[in-house]
Amino acid sequence: MKHLFIFITLNLSFLIIRSCSENGVKPPPPEEKLCEITDSTSHDFTFVIDTVGVFPSALYDVAAIDHNNVWAVGVINTPEYDSVWNNPTKRHNAIKWNGSSYEYHQLKIVAFTGTDTFIQDLRVALAFSENNIWFFSGAGSYVHWNGTEWNSAFIWESKGVPKRAWGSSPDNFYLVGDNGSITHYNGDSFSLMESGTDEDLWQIAGYVDQENGKTIMWAHGDFIVLYYDGNMWETVWEDTNPYVEGLNAPGGIYIPKPGSVVLGMFKPSRTYGYCFKEGGFNSNRYLFDTDVGVLDMAGTSLSDLFLVGSHNEVAHFNGSTIKEYKQIFGDSRNNGVAYVDGYVFITGTMGIQQGLFIKGIRN
Repeated sequence: MKHLFIFITLNLSFLIIRSCSENGVKPPPPEEKLCEITDSTSHDFTFVIDTVGVFPSALYDVAAIDHNNVWAVGVINTPEYDSVWNNPTKRHNAIKWNGSSYEYHQLKIVAFTGTDTFIQDLRVALAFSENNIWFFSGAGSYVHWNGTEWNSAFIWESKGVPKRAWGSSPDNFYLVGDNGSITHYNGDSFSLMESGTDEDLWQIAGYVDQENGKTIMWAHGDFIVLYYDGNMWETVWEDTNPYVEGLNAPGGIYIPKPGSVVLGMFKPSRTYGYCFKEGGFNSNRYLFDTDVGVLDMAGTSLSDLFLVGSHNEVAHFNGSTIKEYKQIFGDSRNNGVAYVDGYVFITGTMGIQQGLFIKGIRN
């Protein structure tokens, strides 16, 4: 009788699992398998904090090719007379850190008329190599360095101010911005994708599936997360349907490996980092929490991840613990972070609207 009971129990379990599978409902993966971490790194970094420009200046994004070739974009006014515009300050829209000093650039950007050029504020930086660099302006244009010269044109295939870009190559990159705008560049032309939302989008990240060649991506706005499965975008999280109760405002996105995504999510006065499984998002794993109101994340792995955001705060997650660098603090915000070769570069705004450029190196 005992053996019969065990037999019936096992068969019932099998039928339940089979029924769930046939109805498209799969048991969630064990929580510990999500974003599995096998090592940790040091929190020991030395930082140099520089302010660039005078009122009003700001740096919105940063892209690092290597630690001696780092670009930041924004608006940078320097205290020198501009004879062209008869101004007491000279306006720049990009700076380059060459490993020892800053180089200031005045890049002329095409306006929506397609003919006139201006030194417009730049908002987004995307660099694939020292000879393939893209910047995007708040007015909707791009300027591209091809190794020989800068070229600029207006992007008609967008719906608002660009906020961030991600791409796997110069022939496959994406730009997100206001009004649910997601624009794809295929190496030849831009096209506007159907995002399914009019919410402003702030971040995008992705990877190329090596098995089928499809580009898999996530994007988020203030109260929304979108997922792209290689064919179409879908909304997987909204303010009214949060992943974790009480955490309903994503503030950063990072992909540690194919199949998973890390989101920094706001709760009053803190950000909580969770890892989610691609697609169904039916399982999550808590990773860290921090006082930093996270706006951007960058790293080499989950055991070496930087988080930056409000009040110019900076934190580092080493796979086990999180460290907040209390010596870096201000009354404004850090907008972007890039991490390469053991060097971290952070850009933002400091004090009375000065550009902020932070350089950190692991000791």
